[in-house]
This record gives sequence, structure tokens and C-alpha cells, in this order.
Amino acid sequence: MPRTTKMQSQPVGWEKIRGKILAEPLVPFGALVTAAILIGGIVTFSRGGSKELQQRFMRARVVAQGSTLAVIAYGAYETAKAGPPQFDAEKYKGNQVGK
Repeated sequence: MPRTTKMQSQPVGWEKIRGKILAEPLVPFGALVTAAILIGGIVTFSRGGSKELQQRFMRARVVAQGSTLAVIAYGAYETAKAGPPQFDAEKYKGNQVGK
């Protein structure tokens, strides 16, 4: 069971991050791939590698970054299409204040 604060019933801290990663696993994967390609490109630039290899790294970074943004946009679209979450009165039965 995720840890929650007293005032809210939402997960906090690492549980919240873990939940978001599990809900949209392609987003952190895409960010890591983009970062790895960018680091590879920076290393190639700093070591004076071939111009062709430098360009390949930067083009790959653009593709990875664009793919990640497309996944984020698709996730936002699906979330908006689903609408707001519905309140489940059965779940909160017995948790009424003043009883």
C-alpha cells in the first residue's frame, strides 16, 4: 500500500514517481535514451570525432526527443479523452466525519 499523508489519500514521494513511471513507461525510457544519445554526442564533439558521427548523434537525439514528446502528447490526449475520475461512494462508506 502506498504511503499517504494524513490530509490526502494520494501517494507521495517515491511512490508517486513509481506510479507515474508504471503508468507511462515510455516517457522515462525516451528521456533516458535522449540523454544517452546527447552525452554520446557531447563526448564525440569534445574528442574531435568525425563530423559525420557528430551529425548522426545529433540527428538521433532529435528523433529520440521527438518520439518522447509524441508519447507525452498521446498520453495527455488519452487522459483528457477519459475525462475526470469518477467518485466511488462505496470506497468511502464508513469514513464519514462526525459519526
